[in-house]
Amino acid sequence: MREVDLIDELYEQVGCDFISSLRNPRNYPAIFVVLNRMEPKDYPLRQWLDAVQYISGRTENFHSSSEAWEFLKSFLSQNKNAAVSD
Repeated sequence: MREVDLIDELYEQVGCDFISSLRNPRNYPAIFVVLNRMEPKDYPLRQWLDAVQYISGRTENFHSSSEAWEFLKSFLSQNKNAAVSD
């Protein structure tokens, strides 16, 4: 597993100005691309749960990193044109 936090890794690889920009639907396509280059097993389930909650605003329960990874990709794909809400 990687020592870098998943949210920090997404922030850096997407190239956002602020971590909170990960919540902006304009960045969802770029996040999706980054996620496709990641291996779910490289990050612990807890970090995937945190990323799902931070980006989607939803609290979900998953039994594996792969489940959370798939959910997050699906969420990003379905909501890429949603209005920004903070």
